[in-house]
Amino acid sequence: MRLYKLQNQTQNFELKRRRASKLKKFLVIILGALLVLSFAASAFAIHAEIPA
Repeated sequence: MRLYKLQNQTQNFELKRRRASKLKKFLVIILGALLVLSFAASAFAIHAEIPA
């Protein structure tokens, strides 16, 4: 019974770790895209002509 409990806890931990890893990858991709888009937006804003 004890061995089964330990094995079950280990499986739960691995599952949580896998989910956290997927979440981190997703967040890195989203934050990277936001960073690139913000640089692009600022580049266009700097070169835009300001009306007098």
